[in-house]
Amino acid sequence: MKAIVAMGAIFTLLACGCALGGEGRPTLRNSYFDGKEFRDGSLPHAVTVYHQVGFLPVVAAGDMPIPRDPLPKGTGGIVIYCYIQSSGGKIEAQGGSVPVAEVAVEVKGEGGSLLLRTDENGYAVAGVAAGTYEVSVKGVAAKFTVEQGSTTLLPIRAGKRMVD
Repeated sequence: MKAIVAMGAIFTLLACGCALGGEGRPTLRNSYFDGKEFRDGSLPHAVTVYHQVGFLPVVAAGDMPIPRDPLPKGTGGIVIYCYIQSSGGKIEAQGGSVPVAEVAVEVKGEGGSLLLRTDENGYAVAGVAAGTYEVSVKGVAAKFTVEQGSTTLLPIRAGKRMVD
């Protein structure tokens, strides 16, 4: 009987270790923007967002080492992608996007505001206190919530090309 209980305990510990990446922590996840929304996974030669519970998210294109900077207690990560819709519309489904690079992004919360600038791929990354925020880019605003230790992926459509 003791052997069965011990085997069950070992199995439980191994299962937890695998689910947490084998190192006692959650696995590094990756996401990409498909032209309409963020999806799990990555595409060859595409910009990828790497995120893990408790760590600042990283945006990268191509092969590079992914830094793991711990988030301070009580904070979460945000990844904002600013884009212009480049295909689809009322007649066709949305699907394409063009990044809005080097644009100011204002993030307002209870504790004040933060001004970020998108990179050449249209992404801005920050660590902020958990809470509710409003982000605005080129007159477009959206509300979102940041949970402690988690990453919030927020696409902002800052415009639309005439396509239909």
